[in-house]
Amino acid sequence: MPVIETLWGSITSVGFASGHRFVIGNWRRSPIGPFADIMWAQPDGHRVLLGEADAAQYVDSVYPFDDLQHQPVTTERIGRRYTVRSGGLELQMTIGLATLSLPLRPQWVTATVENWCARKLLDVRTYSTSPTGVVEWY
Repeated sequence: MPVIETLWGSITSVGFASGHRFVIGNWRRSPIGPFADIMWAQPDGHRVLLGEADAAQYVDSVYPFDDLQHQPVTTERIGRRYTVRSGGLELQMTIGLATLSLPLRPQWVTATVENWCARKLLDVRTYSTSPTGVVEWY
């Protein structure tokens, strides 16, 4: 029987004309406790994960990275303003769309109906398998 782990939180992403992309995971609850992490994809495709050691190792076990940098990541959200800091990096974003808190749905709904809609409308997936074989529902 597969191990099921649930993370409660949010994923936010931002990209720039320079080719730098950032994906911020802000997890209020997880198997290792609350944590935040940043995936930084550089223009050449090199992917760096920023986060405390335990968080970075946990995330890296699901999504392998080219480099891990063990350092604190802090997040702050006030209204639509979202600030993320780690080392010398600071991202300040204004969230443009309303965030949704949906009730729990059966996994088959996420894997079929929501996945189809998300792929057609946003070119993202709500159901997938990570490079290390972890099955995911978002």
